[in-house]
Amino acid sequence: MEKILAEHEALPEDWPVHGDTGYRFGSLVNGLFVETANEEALLAAWQAFTGDTTDFDELLYQCKKLIIETSLYSELNWLAHTLHRLTRGNRRRCDFTRNRLRWALAEVAAAFPVYRTYLRVGEPASAMDRRHIDWAIAAAERRLGKSEATVLEHLREVLLGEGEAAHLPQDARKRFLARWQQFTAPVTAKAMEDTAFYRYIPLLSLNEVGADPRSFGMSVSAFHFANLTRQRHRPHCLLGTSTHDSKRGEDLRARLNVLSELPAQWEDCLLRLSGWAQLYLTRTPKESWPIHNDIWLLFQTLVGLWPALPPDDAAREDLRTRVQAYMRKAIREAKTKTTWVCPESDYEGAVERYVDGVLRLGPSPFADELQKVTARIAPFGFRNSLAQLVLKFTVPGVPDLYQGCEQWNFSLVDPDNRRPVDYAALARELEGLEAVCRQGYPMREHWQALNRNAADGRIKQLVTWRLLRLRRERSTLFRNANYVALGVDGPAADHAVAFARVHEREAVLVVAARLTCTLCGGEDEAWSPELWKGTSVRCGGEGGVRRFRRWRNWLTGEETTLSQSEETVMDLQALFGAAGGLPFAVLVADAEAAA
Repeated sequence: MEKILAEHEALPEDWPVHGDTGYRFGSLVNGLFVETANEEALLAAWQAFTGDTTDFDELLYQCKKLIIETSLYSELNWLAHTLHRLTRGNRRRCDFTRNRLRWALAEVAAAFPVYRTYLRVGEPASAMDRRHIDWAIAAAERRLGKSEATVLEHLREVLLGEGEAAHLPQDARKRFLARWQQFTAPVTAKAMEDTAFYRYIPLLSLNEVGADPRSFGMSVSAFHFANLTRQRHRPHCLLGTSTHDSKRGEDLRARLNVLSELPAQWEDCLLRLSGWAQLYLTRTPKESWPIHNDIWLLFQTLVGLWPALPPDDAAREDLRTRVQAYMRKAIREAKTKTTWVCPESDYEGAVERYVDGVLRLGPSPFADELQKVTARIAPFGFRNSLAQLVLKFTVPGVPDLYQGCEQWNFSLVDPDNRRPVDYAALARELEGLEAVCRQGYPMREHWQALNRNAADGRIKQLVTWRLLRLRRERSTLFRNANYVALGVDGPAADHAVAFARVHEREAVLVVAARLTCTLCGGEDEAWSPELWKGTSVRCGGEGGVRRFRRWRNWLTGEETTLSQSEETVMDLQALFGAAGGLPFAVLVADAEAAA
C-alpha cells in the first residue's frame, strides 16, 4: 500500500500487509550519508543567504493554513457545517457557532502530526490515533487560547466518540469522520510535499516524500535499530530509493548529501554563482527577481544535476530545457510569488530569463564553476550511491528498482522522472558486463577500471546485477535471515556501517562506507585502503557470525579467513584493499568451513 508514514509513526500491527511501498526506507538510508554535525552550519548559510529564519515547524503550519484556506476551503466548510448540525442537538454545546467550529477544525488539521487517522464508528480508537488527536488538540489550544478549550474538547469527543458525542447519530458521525480523515491527508500532502519542501531548502536531498527535513541525517545505531525493527515486524516491506513521486532521483540526492560534508565550500560556491548572475536579475521597485530562496534552489539543483563529464552543446540545451520546466513547477509549488491557480507571468518570466542567462551555450563562468564543483563532489556522490545500493539489496526487506535506476538516475520531480527509459540500451550494456562475469569474477583491476569511468553508469549496473544474482542464489537466506548489527572500532569507525544476515548454515556480511568526503579530506585522490588503517569490524560471537571462518567477496571473488580468537575481528584496510576501489564489501560465508 502507498502509505506515507511520519517519522514517529508505525503501521498498525493488525494490518494484513507486508509493509509500505518503501518511502520510509528511502529516507532512512539517505540520512546515513548526511553529516549531522554540519546541520547548524548549512542552516546558517541558507538563512544568511535568504534572510528567512522561520523554523520548519512554523513554516509547515503556515503552509497547512494556506492550503486549508485556499485549495481545501470548501471541504473545511462542509466539515464545519456538518459538525454544527451534530452540535445543535447537544444542549451544552449548541451555542458553538459555525465560525468557532471552523476555526477549531482548521487549527486541529494544521497541527495534525500525521497524514490521517483510521477511526471507525463503533470501534474504539487505537492508542496511536488517540495520541495523534490529543497532540493536535493540545497544539490547537496553544494557538487559539483557553477561550476555545471547550470547542476543541467537543471536537475531540466527536472524533473519538466519547463523552456526550458517544450518543450522536452514528450515520452522521460516520460521514463526518470519513470526510475529516479524507481532509487531513491532502492538507499534509499539499502543505508539506508540495509547498514547504520548496520553501525550506537548506539541503534539498532531505526534502523527499516520506522524509522530514527536520531530521538532518541518520546515525549508524539508528539505522541498525530501524533494520532490526523491520526484520521483527515487517520483514518483507518494500525498500525504495526512487519512485514515480520522488522529488529527485536517488543518485542526485546521493551527490547533494556530499554538500552536508562541505557546507563552507558550498556557501562559497553559491556566493560566486549568484554574484556572477546578478546581471540576469529583474529589478522591481520592491525587490529583485528571482528571490534568494529560488536562487538557492536553482544552484543547489544544478550542482546535483550537472553531468560529471563536461556536457556538449546538445546535452547543455537538454539540461536547460529540463531545468526551466523544473523551476516553473518548483516556484508554483512554493506558492510564494506564483501559483498553479493564479500564475504570475512577470515573476515566472524573470525566473526563466535568469535560468537562460545561467545556462546559455558557449563559454560561461557558470558552466566552468559547475564543472569544477561537480568534479570535486561527484566521485563521493557515486560512492554514496553504490553504498546506498548495496544496503538496499541486503538489509531486511524486498528491494524495489525504479525504472532506469540500474544506471545513474539524476532525474528531477515528475514529469522529469517519468521520461522513457531506453531498456534496449540497458540490455546491451548488461550483455557486455555479463560476458566479463562469465569468464570468472570481475577482479580488482576490472572494478578499478569501472570506477575510473564511473560516470558512464556501468559500475552501478554491474553491482545491481551481481546483487540480484546473490539474492536469487541465496533466496532462503534473504527471506528468513536474522539481522546482526556489527560494531566497528578504530579511527575511521564513524565512516562504516557493518552487519550480517545469518540463517542456519548461510551468512552474508556487509560493510559499507559513509561520509567518504570527510574521510578523504575532500580530495578524491585520497581514497585508498590506507584510510581504514587500524579500523576493524567486530565479529566475535554476535549472532553466530564467528562460526563462519571463510568468506568470499561476492563482487571480486577475493577470500577472507577469520581467526577463531576470543576477539574475532575483520580488518577493514585489508577488506577494502581487496574491494577494487568499491566503497563496500559483500562477503558470502563458506558453509563447509563453518565451525
